[in-house]
Amino acid sequence: FQVLRQDQMPPPVPVASRLGLMAGVPLIYLETLHLADGKPFVFETRWLNPAALPAPLPDFNQISANEWLLTHVSYTTGDIAFSAEEAGLREAEALGVAQGRALFITERTTWTAEAAITLVRLAHAPGYRVQTMV
Repeated sequence: FQVLRQDQMPPPVPVASRLGLMAGVPLIYLETLHLADGKPFVFETRWLNPAALPAPLPDFNQISANEWLLTHVSYTTGDIAFSAEEAGLREAEALGVAQGRALFITERTTWTAEAAITLVRLAHAPGYRVQTMV
């Protein structure tokens, strides 16, 4: 994986709303490109709530946010949404596809009993497939 951007800033209002936070609260923002066989397969955008995270935070260039969260922050609930959307400019550039190309999107939020932990959006490169068991 490659961290393309890391920042601390207030999220857009729809993100703050989904996380149950007041507008203007600074969150950690990450853009990460995940690779398979050296080729992009997922462009991840993630908002992390620092109030729900233990200190010290890791170097996200060394360990993926997801891997670190799984070993350091227990969640009690969350939700996952699946959709298809057209690639925006940033996604198209990162994944090496044409802007407007249909992408499989996964969005997930996780929560502790007290607070939102993260909102992550995964834009999967064309050809990605999800299979589950029932």
